[in-house]
Amino acid sequence: FRGRKFAVIIGVSDYKFQDAGLKNLNYADDDARAIAAFLQTPAGGGFVSSDIKLLLNADASLLAVRSALLETAKRARAEDLIFIFIAGHGAPDPVASQNLYFLL
Repeated sequence: FRGRKFAVIIGVSDYKFQDAGLKNLNYADDDARAIAAFLQTPAGGGFVSSDIKLLLNADASLLAVRSALLETAKRARAEDLIFIFIAGHGAPDPVASQNLYFLL
């Protein structure tokens, strides 16, 4: 692989709104940190730390995630790799269950 490697890593364990039974998670943010650290090792691909965007808990707002994805897409070229990791809750749309969402 000769291109540049980028990563957007998101981990949400602590949820501000716990409506409808949404509960905090124990390890989603820890998993995201571990993935970010692993990617920087030779076995993980040797990603450069400046090419990894790590968003955890309250920092993983919808606006921040959209911004990180857009910024990464603008930086990457056709020969590059973008790795996206999301740890947290997901749920189907209550009106259209074929639509699935990550809950930030």
